[in-house]
Amino acid sequence: MPVLQSKTSFCTNRQDGRYASDTYCNVFHDCIGGTDNVVRCTGELQWDDAKKECGWKSSIRCGAPKKMLPNENKLNSTFCTGKADG
Repeated sequence: MPVLQSKTSFCTNRQDGRYASDTYCNVFHDCIGGTDNVVRCTGELQWDDAKKECGWKSSIRCGAPKKMLPNENKLNSTFCTGKADG
């Protein structure tokens, strides 16, 4: 399930496919026709760019400066209250 779907420069001049996030260990970009689908791996899984799939942390090397994007269940649901879209 995409976290965010938009036209971004990330997928410009890239073939359709899945690419590691530069910021998060548990997020990848799924480029389809220039559209950037930013996807969070399920639970505590992390993106394995060599296998192009989410996998267990013990088999993936990911660390600083990258971090984990919090699970949607751990996010404060009132964060966007009163803020403009964007």
